[in-house]
Amino acid sequence: MDVLEADYGTPPRRSQEYQTRGKPSDFLHHLPALLSLTAVLRIVLYVRVSGRNQARGDNLEHRLQYLRNRLRGLNVEIIAEFTEVGSGWKNERPQLANAITFAREHGAVVVAASVDRFVRHLAYNSDRDEHFVPVVADFQQLMREAGSVRLATCMHPDATPVEVAKEQTKWNPNTGRPKKRKAGSLRDRHKGRLVYDQLRWMCILQIPLRRKAAILKVPVSTVQRWQDMTLEEWYDFTH
Repeated sequence: MDVLEADYGTPPRRSQEYQTRGKPSDFLHHLPALLSLTAVLRIVLYVRVSGRNQARGDNLEHRLQYLRNRLRGLNVEIIAEFTEVGSGWKNERPQLANAITFAREHGAVVVAASVDRFVRHLAYNSDRDEHFVPVVADFQQLMREAGSVRLATCMHPDATPVEVAKEQTKWNPNTGRPKKRKAGSLRDRHKGRLVYDQLRWMCILQIPLRRKAAILKVPVSTVQRWQDMTLEEWYDFTH
């Protein structure tokens, strides 16, 4: 029995919904399928970038314009647009909450480009780690946040990470071809994922900072730095 389990019981990630990979289309809608249900579909656009570096310049505007272009000519009415800077695996996404609230008040659907804008797992959308997709519990949490509001994507929810990554190159015409990263050793990637998984659940269980440091056997300052890391920084940490 590990230290975390001894002090706090079996972490919830051990249960089935925290181990089973989720099928996005079981939870999210594909936008074209909703268009046939009404004469005019009211839309709330949601755009998220993971880090502040991605939010510089016109990046957010380019992503919004991509969505507008995808919806042009369809029987939709865009009634609001929300943008967010924050990781997809964190629960604190105030602009997504605002988008959902606005959509609920106006009978609209919240639309993003792809599933990973709504919810994301470590290394999701990576052509090297295609199996790292959100688990059932991730989608269940998202559905609790959405309530009665429907969430939809322009791309099919079940699109592969490779397909999503290819489409994302169209979001910003100035990004150019993504640079290839040299993958780290398997041991480094495995260690990083274990740290990510443990730290995530320790945050959910509200374990004190010093106790987290003791469990992970690192200084308190390191735990603080890890907690502040964006998804992209975690990706760098594990590759």
